Amino acid sequence: MAVIGGGNLSVFFTADETTGLIGSTKLATFTKKVKTSVSRTNFTLDQNEDSPELTAFFDSYAPVQQATNDSGEYEDGVKFNSATANSQTLLQIVYGGKLADSGSSNTTKRKVVLMLCKLAQDTGSFDMESGKYTKPKVSGEVVNNDVIVTVGTALFDVRYVSATAAVTIPVDTGYKEVWINCNK
Repeated sequence: MAVIGGGNLSVFFTADETTGLIGSTKLATFTKKVKTSVSRTNFTLDQNEDSPELTAFFDSYAPVQQATNDSGEYEDGVKFNSATANSQTLLQIVYGGKLADSGSSNTTKRKVVLMLCKLAQDTGSFDMESGKYTKPKVSGEVVNNDVIVTVGTALFDVRYVSATAAVTIPVDTGYKEVWINCNK
């Protein structure tokens, strides 16, 4: 089986990595993505959207100071890798591509990535060039969580997936990939 392309949707919510609480209101939605680069430690959205609402999102959630990567090991041997910045932690849900061949299964699944993250300091920066869209940069670092974070089914976009159960992000990871039955 193969996955081709992505779902062209990323959504941000407020989150708290120390309590596990997730906000229910969408803060920003990206639907004009050219490319999404995702790893277990960081992300970059190459996109061509710009609006007053997007600028307000960056003003509210991008750090004023440079993010620093805080990594090491606690005295009990548990490793940590957490971005620290003067910004609020967010939950980003990235809707990836669908399985190109569902084989013997009657349902098609879509890859969905959930990450607790902080926006990078240069998020919102852009170039202005004749005949081209302004494309504010959107990037950030994954933040490890102190508790299990549960993402309820109501946060998933029903146009893309049919989430039948909540998804949990395990302690100290800040990141989870899941396959969910898709609607689109």
